[in-house]
Order: sequence, then structure tokens, then C-alpha cells
Amino acid sequence: MKATFLTVAIFSASIFAPPTLAQGIPYQSEEFRNGDSRIPVIFACMFAGHQSGLDVGATETAMDFMLAMDITPQQVDTWGHDATIYISQELAQTDWAEFWRSSCEEPFKEMRETFSK
Repeated sequence: MKATFLTVAIFSASIFAPPTLAQGIPYQSEEFRNGDSRIPVIFACMFAGHQSGLDVGATETAMDFMLAMDITPQQVDTWGHDATIYISQELAQTDWAEFWRSSCEEPFKEMRETFSK
């Protein structure tokens, strides 16, 4: 059940394009170097929720979700490092409110609903 929901949440967040400049950026994780991964989008959503003020609890929601999926804190730290680069270099001109509404709002709502059951 958990893996299925993670897949749904990640693919639901995939409306926004994954990293495109990854070849020239020194990412530490394969998820940020690989254009098929949706992990960068989840981290961008965490940032978008907070930055836009539309969901200041997005980071807590995503972190709880990742830890519930048995993702190690070390992996989350590595992704967090890469997310800083991704957001500052590849998404620098992003309208965070629009990004949140179009790519993040529904998947994060679904994550919360899953945790509340």
C-alpha cells in the first residue's frame, strides 16, 4: 500500500518538468541527475508551499511521508542538498504560487489524507 501511494503521489506531482540541466550540475543523487525521477518535484513542492505561503506545512508533510516510506534520513539529507541546487539554478524564475497550485496542491492533499486514516 505504501509503495503504491508513493508512486501515485510522485507521479501526481510530475506535471512540472524534472531537472533538465542535470548533466552540468554536480548533483549528489541519481534522482536529481536522472530526468525520470519525481523526487526533485517533491522537494520543489516543499519549497513552493513555504515560499508562496500557500502551505507552510508542506515540508513537514513530505518529510513525514518519506520517513513513513522508510527512506533514510541520510538519503533525505542528500536530496535536500541537491534540491537547494535544483531550486536555485533550474527553478530560479519560478512563480511559486502557480507552481504550488498546478503541481503540488493535490498530491500534498492526498498525502495528508492518507496520514489521517
